[in-house]
Amino acid sequence: MQDEFYEYLKRVKSKEEFIEVFEAVFNARYGQREQALQGEYLQKLDGTKELHQEQTWLVQKGRKGIISDDLLKTQLEGIGKKITLAEMSLNNTYQEKMSVENLLSEAYAFCRTVEIAWYNALPEVKVIYQKLIFPSGITYHFDGWSNQDTGLPFKLINDIGSKDPTDVDSVGIEPTASSM
Repeated sequence: MQDEFYEYLKRVKSKEEFIEVFEAVFNARYGQREQALQGEYLQKLDGTKELHQEQTWLVQKGRKGIISDDLLKTQLEGIGKKITLAEMSLNNTYQEKMSVENLLSEAYAFCRTVEIAWYNALPEVKVIYQKLIFPSGITYHFDGWSNQDTGLPFKLINDIGSKDPTDVDSVGIEPTASSM
């Protein structure tokens, strides 16, 4: 039965040309988002530089005795916290770009070779893959498999891949702004 399921997965997985179209459409849409991320990154980088300059200015004023030690300490603690938060935000923006690219690469590879990934997986992982591929479950009857409703990733690839690439709605493909 394992070999039959392997063959079934080969038949129901997304077609290579659909994966290629989906990949092209997604990458085009994500390219637009990536430009926005780049703009955010540069803006945050400038903000971080300004905070470091303000910190340097405070230290200089403190050395010259223009600002009291207590006030300087309070100001430097506040600016230090702002710098830490700004740098964390800067890193998050950069890491989002990197993690999306890695995730997409892994997802495309999985979709292209889903039957091999399933076949070579440990039994407990096979169950996880089956739930991903067939969220409503799947059973075998001697006349075939009970369910052909694939999961959302495969549906998206097939829906977008079967359309004219110039006629695809971008809503729902790109990361949302709230993920920042």
